[in-house]
Amino acid sequence: MVCITINRYILIACHNIYIQLYRRKWIICQLAFVWIVSFLLLLPPLLGIWGEMGLDEKTFSCTILKKNGKSIKKALFLTGFLLPCFVIITSYTCIYVKVIQQRKLIKSHREFTGPVKDHTNAVKKGQEDNRLTLMMMTIFICFLVCFLPLMLANVVDDERNTTHPWLHIVASVMAWASSVINPIVYAASNRNYRIAYMKFLGSIKFWEKPISTLASRNSKEFCHTVRSSPPNNGTTHHDFKGCENHSL
Repeated sequence: MVCITINRYILIACHNIYIQLYRRKWIICQLAFVWIVSFLLLLPPLLGIWGEMGLDEKTFSCTILKKNGKSIKKALFLTGFLLPCFVIITSYTCIYVKVIQQRKLIKSHREFTGPVKDHTNAVKKGQEDNRLTLMMMTIFICFLVCFLPLMLANVVDDERNTTHPWLHIVASVMAWASSVINPIVYAASNRNYRIAYMKFLGSIKFWEKPISTLASRNSKEFCHTVRSSPPNNGTTHHDFKGCENHSL
């Protein structure tokens, strides 16, 4: 989620860098970096250096347990919540400021346009700003709802020897739910994500044929029917060129 936030900031604020940075090989390197760092953070408890991995019978979960009275659990959860929270707030604040600056710059170059066009542009810009604000608030609220309970459960309640086991279970479920919520939020707020999802779903095979192929075939059959069906005056209609290029 932090990587996506940084991606959006670079796209809007540093477009020239974005073109160079987000190529295929660099994207692979970034993904590998995220997985490697995540694994390295878990090495101390895995090796028994700072805590240990084990079953917590109170919360029915495999988690980081104390070893010799010490555990890296609190440090991991504080870092894993506060650092992304800081990055998300900072990045989207900078994005919003950058967008407002661009709006003012564009407005200063369009002072010669007529009053009707100015009013239309102002209404459109206001709607875009509202959508941007709503998107940023939605992403941040979803982040808080999904991860704040988990952080509190593992930092605050863990010091009390897990007095509320149900809180840990609910918090874990909510944290895992973020993997489902995030794609929905990004798809609802960004047209590029929706296009990417449609391309991905179009490549999925259904009944041994891709969905996109079936849709294209249905479109061609429909166009053929339109070509061959006579209109009201009784003549055959042949003016439907290029129809086969459209898919359902």
